Amino acid sequence: MIRECIHNHSTCGKCDDPALPGRVLYINEGRVRLYETTGERSRYAALSHCWGDQVKLQTTSENYKEFISEIPWDQIPKTFQDAITFARGLDLGYIWIDSVCIIQDSENDWQTQSAKMKEVYEGAYVTLAATHGAASNAGCFATAEWQPHKIAQVLVGSQLIDLFARRKWRHLDMTPMNLKAPPDLLLGRGWVFQERFLSQRVVHFTRNELIWECNTITACECGVLGDGRANSPKKSFRLDSWTTVVNKYTELRLTKAKDRLPALSGIAKTFALKGGNYHAGLWETDLPHNLCWYARQPSSKRPKDSGYPSWSWASTANSVTMPSLDEFPKESRVRIQSIQCDLAGVDPHGQVVKGQLIISGEIIPASTCDVSRLGHYRREQVVWLRFHSAAVELDGKAYFCFWDEPVRSPGRSHSTSVYCMQVVTGWYLVLKCLDKALQTYKRIGLLRTDTERGWVSEEEGGGSAKLPTSTITIIWCSLFLTYISYCLCISASIKVGKRKESVKAALLR
Repeated sequence: MIRECIHNHSTCGKCDDPALPGRVLYINEGRVRLYETTGERSRYAALSHCWGDQVKLQTTSENYKEFISEIPWDQIPKTFQDAITFARGLDLGYIWIDSVCIIQDSENDWQTQSAKMKEVYEGAYVTLAATHGAASNAGCFATAEWQPHKIAQVLVGSQLIDLFARRKWRHLDMTPMNLKAPPDLLLGRGWVFQERFLSQRVVHFTRNELIWECNTITACECGVLGDGRANSPKKSFRLDSWTTVVNKYTELRLTKAKDRLPALSGIAKTFALKGGNYHAGLWETDLPHNLCWYARQPSSKRPKDSGYPSWSWASTANSVTMPSLDEFPKESRVRIQSIQCDLAGVDPHGQVVKGQLIISGEIIPASTCDVSRLGHYRREQVVWLRFHSAAVELDGKAYFCFWDEPVRSPGRSHSTSVYCMQVVTGWYLVLKCLDKALQTYKRIGLLRTDTERGWVSEEEGGGSAKLPTSTITIIWCSLFLTYISYCLCISASIKVGKRKESVKAALLR
């Protein structure tokens, strides 16, 4: 299959000898050792695997010199042994394994090496994916779960031949953007998302068979399963494609919240090759639309130590949806004044320790109050807009408000102030003011309406009624607590012709 891919698949990468990664495992001459490269070019394999609770083989500052000399075979976990043996069978002299080729107790080395994942996996001759294994000691190979059953005897010439059959097993769905794998499998891990899609060729070691995946085809031991990566995120640069990447990627699991962007850095670099500035998981090319992400079912609070700004989807540990551009009107309702992110390391697409967004737009002050007595079905999402003005055409309709974190009830007497800013028509950021004098805010949710104009109707004599425009800074703050079973009572003064109308809305939660 590898030979077929190299010689006959026009959509797959060429197989010229690439530059070796900065560190690799040298696996020739019957032994294994860590090797610091000096610009050599050669074919190598890469391993994609689950660490499990603890990887038994890791390079540290303490054992680094020992590993440069040799790594004893009996210290190498079973998954690594199988991958090394398989790579040797392909006549490869090197393999890259993350836990060994990155110094695990050095933050500087981790930041430097993690920024090179794109080059590592794109350059690999083949990526070996221990897809069924939940830990590094599980091994790549498994005994197939099939039992043959004798169903008949047939006479062939003068000899009776037994015929056997087995139950057909269900193949893993290897559709490029389908990631509905059991949570203990490799495909459910966040880091594996880019390892899979950046690689030119992947051999998946599943429980029952080997599966081949490249840009042209997907095949198993039974035959061809599909067309390969026709929907791969690196196929073309389109913002709609990035929304698909974010929506699928955030379904996957990460052990450390700070890895939310580093684990996607390689794919972000691929998109960046076509142009566009990148800020904490969002593209400046169409930032207002990218700001309209929402947590699907918030079950986790924002990690306090991640450092990601609240306006970025990376700030939440929950699965998120970033709607495609087809779902948006063309009109943006804000002006981006500036955006700044402080990086943890050298990777512009990696971990962010602090960020701020200065944005100008119409902002509506609001207050919260308990509405649990109303008993509305799924009140944590449904929003009732109750306006009492001729300037508003949304009175009594239900809409959705999505909160970034799980919330708790404060009691009926509690009230607090929040704000709503319309980003694109019908989509509003829900904000908490952190400092009124400095005009700094934290994002806490997203509100959606189905109107094409927003919350206000047209003025008498033409044109739209306008709210005052404010310039605010949205940052990250971990001190704000949100609450369940409350509503937002929106109140703003809107000039319609020569009249002022009071606009009020109740956002049930």
